[in-house]
Amino acid sequence: MSGEDKPSLPAGTLGYVDDGYNEDGYIEAVAGMYPALRFKFRRMVDSEREAHQRELAKIAGVSVRQLGNLSQADVRRMNPSAVRKLGCQTIVGHVSSWDLRDANGCILPVTSELAWKLKDDLLGNLVAIVGSLRASDVDPEWDDKADEARAASGELSPGELEEIRAKNL
Repeated sequence: MSGEDKPSLPAGTLGYVDDGYNEDGYIEAVAGMYPALRFKFRRMVDSEREAHQRELAKIAGVSVRQLGNLSQADVRRMNPSAVRKLGCQTIVGHVSSWDLRDANGCILPVTSELAWKLKDDLLGNLVAIVGSLRASDVDPEWDDKADEARAASGELSPGELEEIRAKNL
């Protein structure tokens, strides 16, 4: 079954990374900064995360082991364009869709040009979720999707799903 054939699951549904599965991710809005962002992504597998860390260490001029020991001052001295470019490459390679909208309310495509324009905190949170460095925020819409996924897998019968839906009304 290819990644396109597999269902999209709420982030955190699986306790392992099954390469090819898309997960639903969510970043809560921060008032005055950016709106909430819903997105579908393929989580980095270990080899991708290691490559990302090697590239980040190269930008920082340190070893991969030293990355976790960088101070805020060390991080500020890193080449911001190189760090942003790496983040944008990560997003384009792992985020298949999002609900990022323009001023007219139209959903924008996932491109490196648009990723480059993301506000710093939004970009950082998105990269951290894709790289399993932080958890996705919990989307208020996930309860329904999780129940549907359980029904699709046979864990819930159609009758049990309807019963859950009736209770949630």
